Amino acid sequence: MQNWRQRANDIEQIGGKKLGIALEQLTQLNYLEIYLNKNKIQEAGAVKIGQALQQIPELTNLELYLKSNEIKESGTIEIAKGIQQLKNVENLSLGLSENGISEDACLYLSQALQQQISVKSLELYLNDNDFGQKGALKILKSLDNLKKSTSLRLGIDDNDMTASGASGIISALEKLQKLSSLELYLQQKEILKQTNVIYLINYHFKYKTQRNRGY
Repeated sequence: MQNWRQRANDIEQIGGKKLGIALEQLTQLNYLEIYLNKNKIQEAGAVKIGQALQQIPELTNLELYLKSNEIKESGTIEIAKGIQQLKNVENLSLGLSENGISEDACLYLSQALQQQISVKSLELYLNDNDFGQKGALKILKSLDNLKKSTSLRLGIDDNDMTASGASGIISALEKLQKLSSLELYLQQKEILKQTNVIYLINYHFKYKTQRNRGY
């Protein structure tokens, strides 16, 4: 089997663990899509999925959407460890919005992303978490290692960042000169009060400060 798609509702923690166990058997997968937004798989379910990813080294395309699943820090860390073992991924989409992700968990995500040297297209949705500007900068630091990446979509809405923090994030993004396509979702309550931050945007890229409601 080369391709596998999974979409489900109301599977909760036990279902997430069973899904992880099933994935561990599919070691030859190249293309994997998992859409489990708002399913309450919690930390235990995410841990099992992360462990399963470590058993699928041939993946070239991974789409993993776990928005609003209460996976928190330990679940995020295990997902990151799983992704870190993948060496051949060219297209990576990761949706972890609304999961209580902390600054510390961002360090593990950063380390995982640094290993994705084959990635050409990256979509990363981390809206409505708790990592702030320090966590966001840890993520961005890893992106400089993605030498083949030409497309980036980054959603970090509502993560308790100030206008000053946003300007630091934009400065970090401006260093990624190989990108030909960039979308940034950076809506924060504090930023909306200071519209002058928009003028810090590099005109070569397409930045968005509107609300990303998709993932």
